[in-house]
Amino acid sequence: MTAFSDLCDLMLQAEHFNPTRQTAIQKELGDDGRILFKSVTNISPFLEKPTILENNRDTKEESGFAMFKVACENFVRAMSCKDHPVIIFLDDVQWADKGSQDLMRWFLKSTKIESAMLILSFRDKEVDKIKDSLLAVAKDRLLDIEVHNLDPEEVYQFLRVKLQLSKEDNNTELHHLSTLIFRKTDGNPFLVLQFIDSLRENKLIVKRQGKCKFNLDHIKQSTMVSDALANNLVSQKLKQCDAKLIQLLQVASLFGYRFSASIIADATIEFMKQSVGRSTEPLPEKPTVNALLENAVNENILESLSSCDMYQFSHDKIQAAFLGLIEESTKWKMHLVIGQRLLNETNEAAGYHAALHLNASRKYDTNQTVDCIELSKLNLQAAKYCESRSDFSKSASFLRQGLSLLDGNEKWTKNYDLAIEMTRLLATMEFIVGNIQASMYANQQVLFRAKSSLLRYPTIFLEAELALATGQPVLVPRFRKILAKNLEIRIPRYITPLNVFLKLERVRKYFRKYTDNYILSLPRITDNKIFTTVRVLVTVASDCLIRDNEIAGAYIVLLNVILSFSYGLCEYTSAAIVYYGILESMIGNKATAYRLGELSLKMNSAYPAKDVGGGVSAFASLYILYREHYLKHLLTLCSSKLADALAIGDHLCIVSCLFFQFNAQLWTGENLKSLEASMLHVYARAKDLCSDQLHQFSSYVFILPTMQLVINLQKRDEDWKDLTVLSGAIMDEGEGLKKNGQALWIINFCKMYIQHLFEFYEEAYGISRGLCDDSLATESYFALPFHFLRGITAYRLYHSTCKPKYIRTARKCIKSLKKHHSACPNATPYLRLLEIEELSMSRCDADTLEVACTEIIDILAEEGLSNLEGFANEQAYKILKRHGRFDSNKYLKQAAHAYGNKWGALAKYEWMRYIHQPIL
Repeated sequence: MTAFSDLCDLMLQAEHFNPTRQTAIQKELGDDGRILFKSVTNISPFLEKPTILENNRDTKEESGFAMFKVACENFVRAMSCKDHPVIIFLDDVQWADKGSQDLMRWFLKSTKIESAMLILSFRDKEVDKIKDSLLAVAKDRLLDIEVHNLDPEEVYQFLRVKLQLSKEDNNTELHHLSTLIFRKTDGNPFLVLQFIDSLRENKLIVKRQGKCKFNLDHIKQSTMVSDALANNLVSQKLKQCDAKLIQLLQVASLFGYRFSASIIADATIEFMKQSVGRSTEPLPEKPTVNALLENAVNENILESLSSCDMYQFSHDKIQAAFLGLIEESTKWKMHLVIGQRLLNETNEAAGYHAALHLNASRKYDTNQTVDCIELSKLNLQAAKYCESRSDFSKSASFLRQGLSLLDGNEKWTKNYDLAIEMTRLLATMEFIVGNIQASMYANQQVLFRAKSSLLRYPTIFLEAELALATGQPVLVPRFRKILAKNLEIRIPRYITPLNVFLKLERVRKYFRKYTDNYILSLPRITDNKIFTTVRVLVTVASDCLIRDNEIAGAYIVLLNVILSFSYGLCEYTSAAIVYYGILESMIGNKATAYRLGELSLKMNSAYPAKDVGGGVSAFASLYILYREHYLKHLLTLCSSKLADALAIGDHLCIVSCLFFQFNAQLWTGENLKSLEASMLHVYARAKDLCSDQLHQFSSYVFILPTMQLVINLQKRDEDWKDLTVLSGAIMDEGEGLKKNGQALWIINFCKMYIQHLFEFYEEAYGISRGLCDDSLATESYFALPFHFLRGITAYRLYHSTCKPKYIRTARKCIKSLKKHHSACPNATPYLRLLEIEELSMSRCDADTLEVACTEIIDILAEEGLSNLEGFANEQAYKILKRHGRFDSNKYLKQAAHAYGNKWGALAKYEWMRYIHQPIL
């Protein structure tokens, strides 16, 4: 409410405020102003009538609070307008009480407030909590800005500005000072400011005659960061604290932002016992500790949480203040005491924290208080805990620490079970975080050292995953030998069409004989060797299909299906089924393919697995189910599978989901700005999984062209040719062209699309000729926009050149869409647009053409396909222009221009405004 009061003051002092504006606000605010009279000072000038205080209802009542929220909403709406927008900035949102959070949610959901911006600031540690509890109500309307600490160069510039130095004062000593400040503050802007002020207050920096004088050695020896925090953050409260409370909170600060009172009490008492020889202070008892913590709560140093034993610092900078008071020589001892106390707890989180503290104390603990083997086991436990919480980088760190505690090569004899388990898990974690070479080395260690087949099976699968993710061929001679030796799979080196045909007939016979319900009732695979075989063959088949090795891919898919029917089902059978469905679709058996697509989804539900669900749903949607279902209806399924893939760090599954999701959203007309935001958000999450090592995974090249295309369409560039080059913040076209055939197809398809948008028809047609024979252009969803773009481009070239080859190409595209996609709901808009173009070639009158154009535009508007709506308006304009309707068709060009703004395609919007300026 303080913000609202300030807003009233600012409004009364504003130059634009006049009786007319005052009357408008009074009328807009109405009776709602009286509800805010008690809470908002200076609101009286904006009220129409005198306020009767006794009629105000208590906002603590549910109905009263509902009226209060509506009143606040109307207040902001009344005080803001298009010419004078309002920005409300709320800091430290993580401390907001329930009522304030409810009010913020109300503002975020509001559709009545149009000229106001709400900025919420909160700590990065609370991101997930705030987003889940507060921001979920309006996630599509929010812009997320992450604020980072200053880097060394920025600290240097900060120092120059703060000390008011000229450009000539650019000496080496000043750089050394800024580097020291950066090390002491970690670039935290608040701490940088406090540190500089403290140096000046303590005369460690003196400015005389425009020059700064300081002694770097004296500053290095000072503890000014801690002093600054004590004096400026905790202020007088820290000075007034009891000595026992300070020591208690020092231990608590070392534990973390939140802590358990009982654990901290035990750790503090134990630490003071060890230090009793150096102190005459009596040891505190637990009741005394609890009383001290309550005093800290009363002093607003701590907050008591709902759990009676849990507390948290009221601000992270207060925690940092107490942490800064700990001497380095005693810090490791505190870590050791806390870690030993946490070993008594039984929950997984306590084991994780115990490992952190004991690892921190290990370097200085010369007595080796904690046994190496036990600490190594604790690191393994902590690594598994981090893996369960999708923190794969920390998991890998714990595993490396645990392995370093074991005795060199002797670990394979003395501690074999522990070493093999940690190395196996480390190979997986390193793979997820993008340390490919480290993953390969660890995986080879397990494969070489494993004493049983059960240990070797996961390494064989990871070997295939590593090759597939990094763009290396899987079926190399070495891997064939591994398959033959460990899984007894012998894949022919030369696979002929006859091999595939024999397998295909066997599988078809099975599907003709049995129903889907019978297949789903088959028993689960119990043999680990067969389970691993099915899992590995799915990866090998994926590699073959990506590399356009269709014969080998088909053979392996069919072999996998036969194995599943012979030995039972498992989580990876659904992937084999969907690949088989794609094979039948390519052959032309659409009904069988649709059955298999539906069956694969049912099987994935019956045997769920997060590392395969995304691929199954994406491939089934992209290659099969789009023929019967609207594309936008399939997005929900794929989005849930994407969340699963991100949770377990499966990059191949992530790519499959994103490839379908990005392109489906683009072609169903989602606003480009919101699409870019969601793209970059998910892309950033994928990069976080592997610590910015995403370039190690060549499979991500599939999603980059669509991302770059979306960004290009939002540029305002006068040289429209530049927009057709898919290079920029996301990808480099030159690098993309070196990738596999399907990735090259996607790159060229996106180029063809944007070239058509800007009427570079010759270039677009040239690209389309090279894409015709690819399976993506014939058997996937991309067949629809591909044939449409190729056909429309050919029509445009025919009208400008009158060459018969173009009209033949255009009619061939219509024929292909009718033959293969006549019943496909997603194909209807494309087919209708091409048919209208063909109709314009006949001798029909302009009225008939105008009616046909209007009908398809209305259909596209109802379905929300704003990108195709723009195509249709622009196409109708050109058709009617050729038929002499110069005046009546101008609104079509204006509508085509408006769609660019509606859809968010700024480049197209600007281009049309430039090209058709007289009309627009």
